[in-house]
Amino acid sequence: MKKFYLIMGLVTVIALVALFMFKKEAPIAPEIHGIVLDKAKPLVTFALEDMNGKPFTDQSFLDQWSLVFFGFTTCPDICPMTMSTLSEALKIIHAEPGVPTPKVIFVSVDPERDTPERLKQYVEHFNKDFLGVTGNHTQLTEFSRQLGVVFEKVYTNDQEYLVDHSGSVALINRRGAIVAYFTPPLNAVNLAHDYKTVVTVASPCTMPQ
Repeated sequence: MKKFYLIMGLVTVIALVALFMFKKEAPIAPEIHGIVLDKAKPLVTFALEDMNGKPFTDQSFLDQWSLVFFGFTTCPDICPMTMSTLSEALKIIHAEPGVPTPKVIFVSVDPERDTPERLKQYVEHFNKDFLGVTGNHTQLTEFSRQLGVVFEKVYTNDQEYLVDHSGSVALINRRGAIVAYFTPPLNAVNLAHDYKTVVTVASPCTMPQ
């Protein structure tokens, strides 16, 4: 009987050692002003058009990091504030050695008024490197749902309207997958710091890059 317990004890020790050796630690998301996803969420096929009249699809996100913000050119407050913040954050990021500069994508949720010409003029007012994209209502809804973004037209009178929309900025990795959201209130320093944290310091939860 003693021999049996000795053997069982030895088996238990071996099992525990093996469990310790091969156990995979759960990825720990870095702390940012926003949310880092436990697992990167790949975007599925979608089709929009950019301000230059070229197709903008899920393939457009490949091989670069991207910051995506939804809004509209006649937005009175949150859009110009966020666009300015993104422009300032980009300057900070660009000055960081070894940190890839992201592409900023402004998605207009007001295709009726935001023509390609108007969209181009708007985004380039903030930064010449920004890209504006839009599409019809169905296309925008399909894309925005993938990012968990909602928007809704709200009439202020019989003819005039605003568009309620989410104020977060989504981070897309080089393989076209959502990895994080930076949430309001946004400021350039925090945004640049958090971007660098996710891109260069984040655990495997944001992989693949």
